[in-house]
Amino acid sequence: MGLGIHKWKYSKQSRRLFSVPQKDPVTKAQNYDWEFKLGYWKNASDILIRITLFIVLVTVSIRVCNRWMRYEKQLVQYELKHQELRDNRGFKFLVNSGKYRLDTGNYRGALSEFKLAMAIFPDDKEVKELYNQTIMALCYNCNTNCDEFVN
Repeated sequence: MGLGIHKWKYSKQSRRLFSVPQKDPVTKAQNYDWEFKLGYWKNASDILIRITLFIVLVTVSIRVCNRWMRYEKQLVQYELKHQELRDNRGFKFLVNSGKYRLDTGNYRGALSEFKLAMAIFPDDKEVKELYNQTIMALCYNCNTNCDEFVN
């Protein structure tokens, strides 16, 4: 049998009970003595490079903002034009549908169509006349809606 573990076991130094031995750290913390000072730039070319970079960034951002605002303006104009076209199509459809219903004798359906058409364009004279004709027909035939005449 070898003496390896037994030699280590018996050659240890004796210590007091419940004491923790101090060990030397393996790596010591490095101390840095850096000093931060305000200083000047090393050469004038750094200043010129930074100034030109700043000017380029500002001009590019201004051009991008101008293009974006122009795009937004065109988009709003397109949406308004598209909304106006949809209103005109809906108005024509409602007037034609109301005229058809008025001719076929469906006075309540014609009244609802003319009310919707008046909601789109309230100042249209043709729709007001058709609405009043429909009210007169309802008042004469069904004795309803007699007080809804529009001037």
